[in-house]
Amino acid sequence: MAFDVPGLRDSVVHGQTGMLVRTEGQFASAWASLAIDGRRREALGQAARTRALQLHWSAAVEGFAEVADEAIKHARHRARKEPSWR
Repeated sequence: MAFDVPGLRDSVVHGQTGMLVRTEGQFASAWASLAIDGRRREALGQAARTRALQLHWSAAVEGFAEVADEAIKHARHRARKEPSWR
């Protein structure tokens, strides 16, 4: 279970490897739900372990590099479009 924010959202697949929530109330509710549903808790845990084995730092670094490269391209493109008097 995690808050639905960047980074955690990349790690947790809602409903498959855990639960993503937006508020503290949702967190408490989801926690209570999993506390009483051992079968679902075990299934989410197993799926999370399987997913974790597929995640590697090299892939995270590669993904970050792609995002950074795209941001740089976007910034350069915007800089070319801005009026020279600025």
